[in-house]
Amino acid sequence: MAHTKGGRGLKAPYDTTHVRVPVPIKDKIQGIIDAYKESLDPNLGTSENKKLLTPNEAIEIAQTILSQKKSAKVSMGKLLTAIYGENIVL
Repeated sequence: MAHTKGGRGLKAPYDTTHVRVPVPIKDKIQGIIDAYKESLDPNLGTSENKKLLTPNEAIEIAQTILSQKKSAKVSMGKLLTAIYGENIVL
């Protein structure tokens, strides 16, 4: 499942915490988590209604990515991911 997530140098669009969950209810809790993450982005997981960015939006994203001073490979992957709305790894 591709979703916005935090990680090294990234911040998830929501606050997170760690909770130990009993194994018998783990699947139910994971379902709730997945439903919440999908509710954040209504286009997540659907290939229909995918809209490419306008040139101005792409330029703004490119400038933001360039200011992060990452390698060209990482930067281009981020830009393509933003433009096409799906995770692209180069």
